[in-house]
Amino acid sequence: MIPTPPETTKGKHVKFDGEHVGMVEDDVSLAVGDKDYKAFLQKIRLDEGKSQELGSDYGYRWCYYSLSGEQTSRPNQWVFGQYAQLLSEWQLQSLLVQARAKGWAI
Repeated sequence: MIPTPPETTKGKHVKFDGEHVGMVEDDVSLAVGDKDYKAFLQKIRLDEGKSQELGSDYGYRWCYYSLSGEQTSRPNQWVFGQYAQLLSEWQLQSLLVQARAKGWAI
């Protein structure tokens, strides 16, 4: 039996390079593929230091959970995708503006 993927990441603490940078305030998600991958877009309330560094109260990141294979050390468990980019509000807006200018339907 396949375990249920996480419903939300709200309330999770966010670290980058071992440094706490904030907490997930909200998220949206989508099951992808054969239900063995779940993509999230997280809205992260940044800690004061990171907020000043990025010039934004919030950061955003795409991340995911994937179902581990049976041959792994943690078979059939949902595992967090650890490689995810943290973007400030203006950085995310800039990317979306560029994508829309190219005709992307997002």
